[in-house]
Amino acid sequence: MSNILDVYDSIEKEFQSDGFDVKALNAESDLLLARNANGDWEGKKLEDGIRFAALPLAMIYNEAICRTLQRLALEVIGCLPETLQRETLVTPIEELHLTVFHTGRPEYLRPMTAEEEAAEWVKYSDICSQVVSFSLEVDRVVMAPTGALLLLLRAPGCGDPLGGVGILRKMFVKAFSDAPTKQARILHCSVARVAALDEPLPTACIAAVQEVCNKYTSELKQEMVHLTKVWAISEDSIPLEGPNGEIFELPLGRPFTGELSQTFT
Repeated sequence: MSNILDVYDSIEKEFQSDGFDVKALNAESDLLLARNANGDWEGKKLEDGIRFAALPLAMIYNEAICRTLQRLALEVIGCLPETLQRETLVTPIEELHLTVFHTGRPEYLRPMTAEEEAAEWVKYSDICSQVVSFSLEVDRVVMAPTGALLLLLRAPGCGDPLGGVGILRKMFVKAFSDAPTKQARILHCSVARVAALDEPLPTACIAAVQEVCNKYTSELKQEMVHLTKVWAISEDSIPLEGPNGEIFELPLGRPFTGELSQTFT
């Protein structure tokens, strides 16, 4: 499907019809997550880091939407069976983001020296300096069959629904010809994720989750999300709810003049 709105429709209808895809949900968790000695979920350790560009939903511009997404997550979790509530991870409010492009993925790592990684960040910065700040509007909230609770976005108006993100992605593709072929194709922010599932979700739970999603879609529809910077992220373990590694903040639309050495906390 070439139109992301068709993809959004498909995600929503599949969950409404069948709930979670147990096999797909657990396969994704097996790739990304592991339980530690205490039985808690943690991201899998990697031989080499994941590197990617993401647009943070900065609280300074989008506080109301971010706080609404927290309420959404809690309400959706309340619709799940108690066993699943304990298996659901919520993205911290300050870590909400929209992934733009991966230059290294868990299934496609590109080992680098420190010097090579630094050169990669310079490329990131150069791309970001050429795209000015922009806004996206909320299209809807959905629960995906793979267990992710998603805020889905689109560019306002009747042009390219990918908007500024589409421009950034094209520039990253041109700059990184050896990057993973698997990339984000839609505009989504992961609000929460069910990490493990033993059996299909009961029909009543599917209906309850969908009702909550519909309520928040009505509340958030066409609200604007303002995006002014890019996170350049490097991690040596797969993040759980949000980024947990080294993050360099790169402003959109102007040259970066700081030091590429900020650690996210």
